[in-house]
Amino acid sequence: MPEARAAISPRDIGVLRGYAVFDFLVTQNGKPFLLDDHFARLRRSAKELRLALPLSKAAYATVVKKLIARHPFRDAVIRTVLTGGVSSNGFVPDGIPTFYILIEWRKKLPLAYYRDGAKLITADYQRFLPHIKTTHYIEAVRNSALCRRKKAIEILYVKEGYVLESASANIFLVKGKRIITPRDRVLGGITKKLVLKIAHKKFVVEERPVRISELRDADEAFITASNKGVLPIVQIDDRVVGDGRVGEVTNGMMHLFADFVKRY
Repeated sequence: MPEARAAISPRDIGVLRGYAVFDFLVTQNGKPFLLDDHFARLRRSAKELRLALPLSKAAYATVVKKLIARHPFRDAVIRTVLTGGVSSNGFVPDGIPTFYILIEWRKKLPLAYYRDGAKLITADYQRFLPHIKTTHYIEAVRNSALCRRKKAIEILYVKEGYVLESASANIFLVKGKRIITPRDRVLGGITKKLVLKIAHKKFVVEERPVRISELRDADEAFITASNKGVLPIVQIDDRVVGDGRVGEVTNGMMHLFADFVKRY
């Protein structure tokens, strides 16, 4: 249906209490990119909140492909949302989840970010239930104006001396020829999973706890996400990463990722 005709009850517990999960994928070459992985993560997130997905993976794939076929976007983003549905008392769902899939044009980041690198600013924060993808993005939303003022692409979350993740991406540091990324208390990113897989072809990869002090010593940094791919980071707060330029390892990972996308 047209988006303007879609409606959600004001008693939906996703609105009243933020009781909801979602997932987000993009199209590559006119096809949903890594759909199986995204659906598996959506299913894990739903299970964590004791919500039942109303359709199978095969049915989900069919709907997504129909949406892509019905829209003229060369590049699209697809957002899938599942809430607890209507709740008469504001706490206990009445039993029928709210489920919808949105498709829209994908606005890509400026090429200058990939050529020259981007900036992050840090915040002392850890997402609630970080291993799943809930709709709880309060910290990211309330800091969006700050990011614009500081000319940063995102907030980078740090907590108790450790680097975690950015508001909508996973972070990787480079030291020498080693690629290092946080393992615990972060979302299992689908792009991160792919990058870890293809990085092993050329580099040593470490997935482990990462201390904040390692940000200062990193030679390079990049973030990964469905709508960003592999994005170089050349500044964190007021500190320049490495020599302030997109490094050799990051460039190598961008090329490996681009090659995978071309063959997908």
